Amino acid sequence: MIAGAAGRKRMLLYRFLSEFPWYVASGEGATITDVDGRSFIDLMGSYGPNLLGHGHPRVERAAMRQRLRGDSMGAQAPVAVELAEFLCARFEPVDWVFVGKNGSDATSYALRVARLATGRSRVLIAEASYHTAQDWGTIFEGGVPAPHRSLTSRFVYNDAESLRAAVDAADGDLAAIMLTPFHQGYFGTPALPTESFLKAIRQARQSGAVVVLDDVRAGMRMHPSGGSHAEIGLDPDLVCFGKALANGRALSVCGGSAELREAADQVGYLGTFFASTVAQAACLGTFAAFDSEGSFERMMAVGGRLATGLVEAAATADLTVEVKGFPTMALIDIEGDGPGRFLSHVWSAAMVRRGVLVHPTQPSYLCAALTDEQVDTVLERAAECFDEVAEEIAHPTRRRSIPEPARGT
Repeated sequence: MIAGAAGRKRMLLYRFLSEFPWYVASGEGATITDVDGRSFIDLMGSYGPNLLGHGHPRVERAAMRQRLRGDSMGAQAPVAVELAEFLCARFEPVDWVFVGKNGSDATSYALRVARLATGRSRVLIAEASYHTAQDWGTIFEGGVPAPHRSLTSRFVYNDAESLRAAVDAADGDLAAIMLTPFHQGYFGTPALPTESFLKAIRQARQSGAVVVLDDVRAGMRMHPSGGSHAEIGLDPDLVCFGKALANGRALSVCGGSAELREAADQVGYLGTFFASTVAQAACLGTFAAFDSEGSFERMMAVGGRLATGLVEAAATADLTVEVKGFPTMALIDIEGDGPGRFLSHVWSAAMVRRGVLVHPTQPSYLCAALTDEQVDTVLERAAECFDEVAEEIAHPTRRRSIPEPARGT
């Protein structure tokens, strides 16, 4: 029996590498160690949560202090009030907060608020956007009855005409438009929203729809405040945070405008561990370290250095690559690669064999704990891996077909 097999079976990296499924024993800073004792420089950041480094001392101290007082105690604790006041003061769009445990909690709660506030039903999300594991928006259709998805429609990210057409098709029943500040569908190219697209979002709001910014993935990685809305220039009605918020502990937040407070107060949305205090204390500790240690600036600097270094390393193997996305969340594109990103799979597999954790179809999520020496090591090993890619191009020996992603992924 393999724990988590159902969740990991769909992830191509785990099928591509013979040693996967794969289990991690421990993490420290920007390094993780697997159950076989192999250490890896972690460029994936646990797919986002590892912001400051695994086991960051300041965060761990904050969590431990709260743990000694109690964690899940059946009611809110003072730390919940402290966290709510902090977030409302920090983020301009936020006048109240709901606290959950994962991204689906926050985004699904946001839709209930929007539907109650507007009296409408339909929701628009972008093609290939991942917002939830729940039926209304999951990218995996197995086990999901069609009626459960029937009130969710999709538009093409950064395509203003596609958005306008979807708004028109909602025919006055549009409750919410949800978008991410950093779009990257499975097998897709990362993209930031264009001004024309954002203008269309603002125009769509005039129809009475609530604009929800899903900042679960990009929050604390696109702006020194932690809120990506400030980077892209969008003033959302509701904003959802998660992943990096508590540096690896399970915590998510939905916050919104004062105008939506009444609706938010009426939405019943409960979870057994929503009032758990340790993650809330860890969140406050994460923000304190994030600010005092210049974590955002550090990640931006490391991201810039990696982007330049990877392009140069590829050039030594006569390859052309582009590093796309945001400096803290970037993905390489190898010239000549196909829709299935086979060459990226070759490169990623070679990197993992050399002790650097990357993914062929998902952007890296850098953490502030990456040292200059680790960056040097990554670039040295990347050059060796680009040599493997060049050899594969010159003398194909492996299966060239990577399965195409399912619709919506």
